[in-house]
Amino acid sequence: CVYLNTTFNQKYFIFWDDLFTVNRQRTMELCEKIIQKSLNIKWLCVTRLNTLDTELLKVMKVAGCYEIQTGIESGNDRVLYYIKKGISLELIRRQTPIIKQSGVDWRIFLMIGFPSETKEEIDDTLNLISEIKPTYVDLSIFCPYPGTPLYYEFKEKGILGKDFMKSDMWYPYNNFTGTMTNQEFERIAFAAFRYVDLYNVRSRGLTNWERYFYKI
Repeated sequence: CVYLNTTFNQKYFIFWDDLFTVNRQRTMELCEKIIQKSLNIKWLCVTRLNTLDTELLKVMKVAGCYEIQTGIESGNDRVLYYIKKGISLELIRRQTPIIKQSGVDWRIFLMIGFPSETKEEIDDTLNLISEIKPTYVDLSIFCPYPGTPLYYEFKEKGILGKDFMKSDMWYPYNNFTGTMTNQEFERIAFAAFRYVDLYNVRSRGLTNWERYFYKI
């Protein structure tokens, strides 16, 4: 950071660490050094909700942090347990005001289409947006990437589908839920993407998911 900032006047940075605040002391020391050297930089990072606290966020902001990104994935506790996320709705709701009060922008990652996920559970995820009101939302669709346990499970059961290799995290035509038809999931997925796009454009001013969904 020091070299790029002083030599090339680089002012914006991304710390591509999957869990930037996993070591709280290291993060505090890094931020304090940035502050001590009076580096005029702005940066963002990816982290987890359960590693953040008021003091840490305050120091991060002073050091130039303008956005944190956290994976929430689902707004339903059963789904969170199923995917072994290690967080709960109670934790999400407890951490939300801490992040909001820090003044740092907050981007969350959500995912729909998990195996066994119902439409009602997808509703829970999308309605969580209007409840916690993050700054930005990134939405993706479940994809059993090669090498993951679910990939091998689906491959063994023969349910990957002929279009599997077209699949990515924004591909709404592969339905692995097992709880709704392909047409039902496709309609929900496209509506969800549009809802999230509108939310990001309108910056937290959109009505909740269910009121939006049943109007389209």
